[in-house]
Amino acid sequence: MRKKKIFEFHTIAPFTKFNELRKILKENLENYRVSQDKIYDCITVVDEILSNIVEHSYKFKKGPVKLKIEKDDKNLIICFEDQGKPFIFKKGKEMSFDEKKVSKKERGLGLFIVQKITSKFDFERKGRKNIKKFYIKLD
Repeated sequence: MRKKKIFEFHTIAPFTKFNELRKILKENLENYRVSQDKIYDCITVVDEILSNIVEHSYKFKKGPVKLKIEKDDKNLIICFEDQGKPFIFKKGKEMSFDEKKVSKKERGLGLFIVQKITSKFDFERKGRKNIKKFYIKLD
């Protein structure tokens, strides 16, 4: 399966220009004939994960963030890279969506939404980088 790079974006957290990013994302995805509902899904994932990187990975401090969106025959692949705090759930265990219970008292609603939108999630820590990949089926 060959991937086509649709979009790549480098910024410094804390990122606040979400409206501009949404517009650019929408235009790029439309150029690749991605359906409006998948564009909305992609933008939602980007919003939620960028917000989490700013809040949890960098604790609202400055740090580099890379966003890359690719498309293959079956998926949109949304990849985030940051150099913040590792994405860890409990006691050194990487987060699994199935283990995170969302309630009014607990945080995690954004990741719960992302879980419902995406078909797959990959995480790895390479040196100082967190690399998170989310897959959205194109149907």
